[in-house]
Formats: sequence, C-alpha cells, structure tokens
Amino acid sequence: KWQMLREATDPLLAVFGGADGFIKPSVEDAARLFEKNASSAKSITVKIINGASHSYAGHETALIEAIDEWITTTYNT
Repeated sequence: KWQMLREATDPLLAVFGGADGFIKPSVEDAARLFEKNASSAKSITVKIINGASHSYAGHETALIEAIDEWITTTYNT
C-alpha cells in the first residue's frame, strides 16, 4: 500500500489539516508514516495546517502559503 511512495525519488510535499477528522488515528501519525515511507525521495516536507479540516475551508491562504513556500524553497535554490 506504500509502494508508490517508497519508489518516489522527486521532492515531496504532504500537507495535512490539523483538524482533519478523516485521518485515523491522527494527523501526526499520518505525517510520521509519510516521512517513514517516502525514504527514497530527494526531500520530504510535511506541513500541518493547524485548525484546518480535510477541505481546508477557512484556511485556504495557509494552504497556498505552504505550497508556495515549498515550491520556492525546493526549486529556486
């Protein structure tokens, strides 16, 4: 179930909503699993947007900023 992630070699970004009720048992556990299983990636960045639900409603600006920061940091070096 993690095979594609384990084979990824490009830089990866995972963004989670800190209040995402669909992720079980917790967002923190999902973030750890992502980092553990993306072991072949050139770089791994995990962002948790505090207070954001699964849809990021009301937190769109924070989501855009997280993605923009990652792109700038990862590809404009």
